[in-house]
Amino acid sequence: MHALTLLFIGYIISLPLAAQASFLSDVAPEPTMDSETAYFSEQNITALDATDDQPPTTLDDPADDQTLLLTEQPQTTNTTVDPASIIQPPSHPITASKPAIPSKIQTALEDCQKKQRQQAILQDFFTQKLKKEKEKKQSKDRLLHTVFNVIQKQLPHSSAYRIEDQRLIIFSDPILLPGKGQIRPKGQTHLQPIAYAMRIASALIPADIQWYWQVTGHADQQPLQRIQWFPSNWELSAARAAAVLRYFIDQGISPTRVGLAAFGNTRLRMPNATHKAHHAHNRRIEITLVMQ
Repeated sequence: MHALTLLFIGYIISLPLAAQASFLSDVAPEPTMDSETAYFSEQNITALDATDDQPPTTLDDPADDQTLLLTEQPQTTNTTVDPASIIQPPSHPITASKPAIPSKIQTALEDCQKKQRQQAILQDFFTQKLKKEKEKKQSKDRLLHTVFNVIQKQLPHSSAYRIEDQRLIIFSDPILLPGKGQIRPKGQTHLQPIAYAMRIASALIPADIQWYWQVTGHADQQPLQRIQWFPSNWELSAARAAAVLRYFIDQGISPTRVGLAAFGNTRLRMPNATHKAHHAHNRRIEITLVMQ
């Protein structure tokens, strides 16, 4: 029985492939297949029929094996690429989306930016304010320089007064009586050109500036004698300044353009004075221009 089976199998193998398929289809039940499977089956049978008459290829020789592998390599075909099928780049740039910021951090950032803007506004405000104040001070300095230059040109040369650091210094001894707040008879001859020069210089001051002439009295550090009229150098220096101020008003200077101050012996030009001439430098009246 076994021998018969082998003979039958050998007979089947010796038949052409088409005959084998026909024989097997008669013996085995016909399987069901769809249209696609049937299509590929017919293609395979046609291919087998085409190679039926060719001798079988043996793979015993390694060289033949290599040749078979080379012949089985897929061949490339020249295909034309449709330009329309190429993916075109987007017309607008692709930007990566920013990660979402937590609400608390976002609020903190907004507060920080708001404070920075406020600080910038304040900084700009104070910068402009300082700039204006600097320009205003420079304008006042130029005006003071001009005013006292005019006064100096109007005054005749005299040892009774001098101009220092934008102020007019009037020494008391040639003009005022010692220990009293009264002007000497000859003292008016020194004060009259001063009052005239002050009126000329006042015309140079712009009308939009608030200003006045300040008359300041000073005394030396020597103690007053009992027979003098004032209890201290404070009252004496104030009386001397008041006497000069009244004279300026009599000479045509407006009372609204003058002011009075007294410092006693607290503003000495020569603090360590021991000589009479040094004391004379401390007894004085100073005229300054105050602009507000």
